[in-house]
Amino acid sequence: MKRIILLLTLLIFLIHPIPLRTTTFEPESIKPELIDIFKIMSQTNLPAEDASMVYYTAKEHGVDPILAIAFMQVESAFRSDITSSAGAYGYFQIMPLAEKCVNQKMNKTYNRFIVKDNISIGIQFFKIILTRFNGNYEKAIRYYNGGNNYENISHTSVYHAMINQSFHRYKKIILLI
Repeated sequence: MKRIILLLTLLIFLIHPIPLRTTTFEPESIKPELIDIFKIMSQTNLPAEDASMVYYTAKEHGVDPILAIAFMQVESAFRSDITSSAGAYGYFQIMPLAEKCVNQKMNKTYNRFIVKDNISIGIQFFKIILTRFNGNYEKAIRYYNGGNNYENISHTSVYHAMINQSFHRYKKIILLI
């Protein structure tokens, strides 16, 4: 418990420095989103900057940050530098086609090999897919994994189950902390 309080205090100080003359710590003054970011960090070992980026990017694009965390866990086990045999890279295992899709749709130039861009591409790509499937999460999750082959039930149903299990696990843990 002391470790959690110390880490939370450190996180808050790093994100919002407190003048040195302040001697009291008021938990009520902590922004709720900072608590959520800290909870994500404590359960995933993500660096503060990456956890913050996931939280704010997901919120900005209308994606549950916990769902984004579930994708990262299943796709890369929270490793930002991992490359698959198919050429997918980073936390969200971004393929070149997904990078191109997001760059065109958002009229930006993201680079999947840069951590913050990988996070942005992964979350925005999922949101694009979710919109394409009119909010159908099951189809969107399957498409994220299988592309146009998303209806291949034997392959994508396992992936969907893994995302679903990870999502509920992190949702439960974060709500309990």
